[in-house]
Amino acid sequence: MKVRVACTLGQEEAGQRVEDWRSALSTSVTQAERPSPERLVLTLTADPSSTEQLVRLARLEKRCCAFFSFKFEIEQEAVLFTIEVPSDASAVLDDFACLVSGGRSRPMSDYPSNITRANLVEPVPRRVRGMLGEEIVFDTTRAHYVWEHAFYPQFYIPVDDIHDGVLVSEEVKQHSPRGEVELYSLHAGGEKRKHAAKVLRTSSIDALKDTVRFEWSALDAWYEEDERIFVHPRNPYVRVDALRSTRTVRVELEGVVLAESSSPVMVFETGLPTRYYLNPLEIDFSHLVPTTTVTSCPYKGMTSGYWSARIGEEVHPDVAWTYDFPTVQLQPIAGMIAFYNEKVDLVVDGKLLERPTTHFSSADKQTDKQTDKQADKQGGNS
Repeated sequence: MKVRVACTLGQEEAGQRVEDWRSALSTSVTQAERPSPERLVLTLTADPSSTEQLVRLARLEKRCCAFFSFKFEIEQEAVLFTIEVPSDASAVLDDFACLVSGGRSRPMSDYPSNITRANLVEPVPRRVRGMLGEEIVFDTTRAHYVWEHAFYPQFYIPVDDIHDGVLVSEEVKQHSPRGEVELYSLHAGGEKRKHAAKVLRTSSIDALKDTVRFEWSALDAWYEEDERIFVHPRNPYVRVDALRSTRTVRVELEGVVLAESSSPVMVFETGLPTRYYLNPLEIDFSHLVPTTTVTSCPYKGMTSGYWSARIGEEVHPDVAWTYDFPTVQLQPIAGMIAFYNEKVDLVVDGKLLERPTTHFSSADKQTDKQTDKQADKQGGNS
């Protein structure tokens, strides 16, 4: 039985997992070899604690990404750590190789990859505010972007810009790659949120001393200047363009045509495949079933509709979505419908596109149901 290439982690969890792998590999790998696109062999230092950490991560990864094969072997005074994937998942192994090399190299794809690195810190030139209930928790023009992983940043807020009395210490300390943090609950607007914030009192990164990193979901609303933002801060190194086009686009699934268009709006977003938004009049809704899924995107806003595809007796969950009221910058996609490149077959100008492997790739039905339930928390689609 073939194991499908997919991951069941949410966006934020996946980002933290990447950071955990990066941290563990950076201190334990002495040599890396790639005998084939599907196989990566790492030589580790003979440090039991480092090996135990990698064994733990391998077990966790196997739970959410069943297609991985991990093997540890003791050889003289070193440990060999072999990672193998199916042939159609070699791009995922490329990401592991990139982590080992410190992100210095990455194979080419047909869209630009993210160029940021973990622990990059940059000033935020925008006013940033957070609210819980009807109360403002912080209001600052001195925040910093911090890339805890390479995909998108988080806001770190100066302690002095947090309103008095809203943070309550839980007297728990943890270590992070940026220094030791203390956990705090958030009490504001008549609400109480546990484990809502991490206060960084000391750090090897000067700009992060005495800053607070809030869990995004701990606040009811975040604002950049006077515009509400969703999911996570907008990455200043990500560009998102919506361009009208006359390319021909056909959407198929298991040989059934779901849509055809010669007037798509193409959305180009750094780090993700091109998305093709189509006029609803060009969609065959006889195979589409509306769902209750709602997701949010930092660059586009909140979705207003999702559809699953029913092909015969099989239902493919949440293959398409729409934004009736996107952000101002993405107005060309208003009311149009896009399909996941990862979940359907796209033929553009007569050429069948390869299905990309991303964190949106299809899993089994159980995974898709879990994704539906977590959609509001995790957000995003393109």
